[in-house]
Amino acid sequence: MKICVGPTILSEPIPCIIINYLGQTVLQTHVTDECSTLDIAALNPGIYFVQLVLSKGLRSERLAIIR
Repeated sequence: MKICVGPTILSEPIPCIIINYLGQTVLQTHVTDECSTLDIAALNPGIYFVQLVLSKGLRSERLAIIR
């Protein structure tokens, strides 16, 4: 999965958290480039939320994995 945080220069890594529908953290990593690739192959099909902890606040997006 590719994550793009926008046309900005990252001065520090951005925490990225993937949470399942039960509210459990299933993947925690850092985005280090404007566009980074996350390996989500180990995640089961279902609904997840991807959270990026930005200096302006929390950005959350819904992620549906269907196989």
